[in-house]
Amino acid sequence: MERFATGFDDLPRLIEGRDDYRVLIASGTLVPGISVIGQLARDGAVELIQLDLDTENPW
Repeated sequence: MERFATGFDDLPRLIEGRDDYRVLIASGTLVPGISVIGQLARDGAVELIQLDLDTENPW
């Protein structure tokens, strides 16, 4: 949540030409991978609208 709150404008766009949707892909501590999609609301708040967890163990 902190990375979205402080760096929304620096995250890659989810949809080309749409600045209001951004995606964060990162490795996690308890899961190998995390993907989070956020949308910038009209009031300036960032709403996290999708969370995907990669639960497959690489070993």
